[in-house]
Amino acid sequence: MTRRVVAFFLSLFAVGVGQLFLGRPRRALGWLAFGVLGAPIIASVVPAASRAGLFFVVFVPLVVTMLARPLSAVDAIAIESNPERSPGGLVLGAAFIVSLGLLVGSALGVRIFLLEAFKVPAGSMMPTLLVDDHLFVDKRSKGFHRGRLSVFQFPENPSQDFVKRVIAVGGDRLEMRHGHPWINGWEVPHCDVGHGSLPKGDEPGTWEGEVFVEFLEDEAYLTLSDASVPAVDEGPWTVPAGQAFVLGDNRDNSYDSRRWFNNAGGGVPADHAHGEPVVIWMSTPRGEGLDWSRFGQVLTKPTLPRGLSALRPAFDRCLASRPPTSATTPPAP
Repeated sequence: MTRRVVAFFLSLFAVGVGQLFLGRPRRALGWLAFGVLGAPIIASVVPAASRAGLFFVVFVPLVVTMLARPLSAVDAIAIESNPERSPGGLVLGAAFIVSLGLLVGSALGVRIFLLEAFKVPAGSMMPTLLVDDHLFVDKRSKGFHRGRLSVFQFPENPSQDFVKRVIAVGGDRLEMRHGHPWINGWEVPHCDVGHGSLPKGDEPGTWEGEVFVEFLEDEAYLTLSDASVPAVDEGPWTVPAGQAFVLGDNRDNSYDSRRWFNNAGGGVPADHAHGEPVVIWMSTPRGEGLDWSRFGQVLTKPTLPRGLSALRPAFDRCLASRPPTSATTPPAP
């Protein structure tokens, strides 16, 4: 039993090493492969699975692979020992270092190249994203595409990460007329869903205003125009090559490209982009615990939050009348 306890703690820190200590090298190799290769393989299919509505199918295996060390430790304390095949201390120490290094490298590889978690700290992206939504960001999707969400380094302070929506790209001329974006003299199509309100989340009170569905290229998304802020004309701004102009979906309560650099306006350089948010994997509204209604919500299509459920009929009508892509693509600059 003492050997199993030692094996438990070995595998708790370095997956598979406990099995090797017990003289079960094949089992050790299997656990090591599971711990090192499982997470990158599953993480690589999360974006595609999310868009296909199969997020839950891959989420559970992803969590399981992240628990490889404790699962390996439980297995180590449960299996039979084979002392005759147990390696010497030098081999065991080397195996411990290799296993730990591979696990750390695998985790870093997932975060740097495939999938990164991001938490929404404020309400600038309501009604699409709520305060304390937790997102998975596809790190392979770093290009700027009109209408899509993007997580990026804040140009005024690169140590901060922001999430906004790309509205215009390099060469575009953007202006706001009566609160709605115009690109190269062309108005982004929108559909009025109705008046709604949502809790601010990060402070007392609610955001109240008119909810719209905007259609830009192949994307559709929700926006909110604050009822307490008069619609004004702003701009124009010309987006520099290699940059993107981004807006918050909470149009009147967002510190975005319109306000940066002392209200002169500014874009996001391409090398500041981290990736595209694809799915909400957890939502923890302050004071409310877990909001299971947002678990697995795909961010590549508009979804009404619970607080706007009364607008469902109008929302469905807007989506049913969605224009073709030929009518939602702006003209060239």
